[in-house]
Amino acid sequence: MRAARRATAVRFATLLYLIEFLKTCHLLFTTPGSSGRVVPVVPAHPIFALGEQSTRAVFAALLASLAAFGLGVTRASSAVTCAMLVLLQLADVTRCVCWLQTITGLFCAFALEDLSDTRFSLDSFYPPGFVVAAQWTWAGLHKLNPSFLFGDMQLIDPVVLMLTGRSELLVPSRLCGAILETLAGSWLLYVFAVRMQSPLHRWVCVPCIFLSAMHVFLLIRLIQLDWARAAWGWNVWFSILALLFWDEVAGGTQYSHKVTAGRSRPCSHSSMVSSAKIGFSLVYAVLPALTMFGLMPMFLGHAIYNANVVRTNRLT
Repeated sequence: MRAARRATAVRFATLLYLIEFLKTCHLLFTTPGSSGRVVPVVPAHPIFALGEQSTRAVFAALLASLAAFGLGVTRASSAVTCAMLVLLQLADVTRCVCWLQTITGLFCAFALEDLSDTRFSLDSFYPPGFVVAAQWTWAGLHKLNPSFLFGDMQLIDPVVLMLTGRSELLVPSRLCGAILETLAGSWLLYVFAVRMQSPLHRWVCVPCIFLSAMHVFLLIRLIQLDWARAAWGWNVWFSILALLFWDEVAGGTQYSHKVTAGRSRPCSHSSMVSSAKIGFSLVYAVLPALTMFGLMPMFLGHAIYNANVVRTNRLT
């Protein structure tokens, strides 16, 4: 796939997942005065508190910017989308779940790309891949806890028992899966952060195929259990991203591709964009770790936004 088509595919995959996420997790559309809202609104700071009309206006601006982004009407649509997503999460921190954080990080990357003269490529630093790879890394590390290793895990256990028939392999299989996901995410973090060619770059198909297959497996199990509807689109999205990132690295994109005609911007502007993309990438790469170490409360995120059908796991 050509570089421009890969970039477009990443953008549209992200856009489609965000639309699917907003449709599935309808609570995101609820405003402070909505009669159906049972969870209190918790602003990050009183200055970010929004009334009902203001919240509706922000949602309207978000939907308009998404439409413009999908149609390619204006390059500023990605920046507006990112700003609206950040504002919505600051206005109500119960929206700060991993799915929305990752989407916000990628739209921030798209905004920086649109406001600069060059397309992100592997000749320097690749923010979309770095942000998503960090999610895989922290997701694997987060599974290295007693609750995952020794608790009830219906997504995995029946398959392990069917294949091996040995219950003593349940814990080792969970541990192996968590370690492999961590290593695969770390592998991609290195590839997207370091521009030098190495065996890790040449064999990037290994972590990408593993991660894509892992998400396909999880999607099949979630559908079988009819559980966590919001995670269905997430697994489809990340499975596609893993394959697109493999193609990005395999394509050997070693030079920046101009996306606008004419002169490039001054060096100072390029330096500012470069610093900004590294800074925001590190922020969104570290955010999942805050939840892992208890520095960012989980609130009711997984109970509210996973759209469970069979059961609801509510954290209080």
